[in-house]
Amino acid sequence: MLALFYSNGGQLRPHIHAENRAALGKWWPAPSRLAWQSGFITSQLRGIERVVSQRSVELPNTWIEHFQNERGGGRVA
Repeated sequence: MLALFYSNGGQLRPHIHAENRAALGKWWPAPSRLAWQSGFITSQLRGIERVVSQRSVELPNTWIEHFQNERGGGRVA
């Protein structure tokens, strides 16, 4: 399983994409919820949801930091 931040200039609210060879999905981390998915089986969805939920504070901060650094901005404290 791979988790990604796709470069979109940081214009959407923080979210995370997860993918494997046969599936792709998007999650909103705060509050944790599935935006859309294609190809994941139920157990995979539960596992991803668990990780996103457990990291619901860390993921948005990392997302913001990623796009600030991409644009040459500062780091999130």
